[in-house]
Amino acid sequence: MNGDETKNHQEISRLIKELSIANQRLQEKDRAREEFLYIAAHQLRTPLAIIKGYASMLANEEFGHLEPPIEKPIKKVKMTADAMSRLIDDLLFVGRSEAGRLSYYGKDASFADLVKDATGSLKLTADEKRTTLLFRKPDDPLVVYVDDDKIRQAATNIIDNAIQYTEGGAIVVVAWKETDRVMLEVSDTGAGMDTIELGRLFEKMYSGKDGTVARGSGLGLYVAKRIVEDHGGKIWAESEGAGKGSIIKFWVPLKAKFANNS
Repeated sequence: MNGDETKNHQEISRLIKELSIANQRLQEKDRAREEFLYIAAHQLRTPLAIIKGYASMLANEEFGHLEPPIEKPIKKVKMTADAMSRLIDDLLFVGRSEAGRLSYYGKDASFADLVKDATGSLKLTADEKRTTLLFRKPDDPLVVYVDDDKIRQAATNIIDNAIQYTEGGAIVVVAWKETDRVMLEVSDTGAGMDTIELGRLFEKMYSGKDGTVARGSGLGLYVAKRIVEDHGGKIWAESEGAGKGSIIKFWVPLKAKFANNS
């Protein structure tokens, strides 16, 4: 190796080392940011639970009859607290996942009831958007072995996403059984998607390219995808284009075999 080749080799080695150090620093910053978000979300859970509890009690008139001028703001507080709670759950999920602390706890549960819970929890949100939200509950309870909290979270995120993109329209939620799996379908009459959006829909922090409507955090469908796939299932979206509504479907096996269980 002559002098020029030696010099070039040394320069390349130096650049590789500098890039490696810079990359390590970026990774450390990312870890610090994610740890901060995880801690912040965890600390917010308790006070938010208190707010949700009292707001629910007030909305249910457990402290007495609510006059119309008071009823609407109380329901708004409850709706906002519920939305914050969902965001915190998603942040904690992502934080645990990226820190290698994500666990699943399987149990027998009614898939129909989990979807019913998810739909019911979003009724106020749908009403606020003047959107009809309908769950066609099956006669069969659709018993499955899953992490019930996480499947409920996935279903809630999918329905919530449909509400965010459907102003004054309709959303229909359907659950059914197919041989060795259960299916969920959420169809809406909302904004619809082109092929580019369909391809990016389940990416972390992606919230669509239409800036005319208030969107969510960009975590909901990413979390839903992780949960479904970690149960051994599959999730996908369909749309005929902008303005033509959307359909999101997923299936999970009747008896989940959990992947990525830390």
